[in-house]
Amino acid sequence: MKEFAAIAEKYDLIFLHENEKDIYGDIGRRCKEILKEVGPPSFKAIFDFANFVQCGEDSQECYDLLKDDIVYIHIKDV
Repeated sequence: MKEFAAIAEKYDLIFLHENEKDIYGDIGRRCKEILKEVGPPSFKAIFDFANFVQCGEDSQECYDLLKDDIVYIHIKDV
């Protein structure tokens, strides 16, 4: 992911991670961990309320944790 972020930065793009059920970056604290580890400004977050709900997370708490890195919101029902 760091390599993808470096490529995105080189081309003035933003590489995004979406919290998706059944992957490592599925819950708020692990999303934050990934965002901190990858690091550069070219790596940001897609916030999907429904995916957090499906993982048993409080979506407001996750939003509060990730809000500084969110650049796109995916909305759907669950």
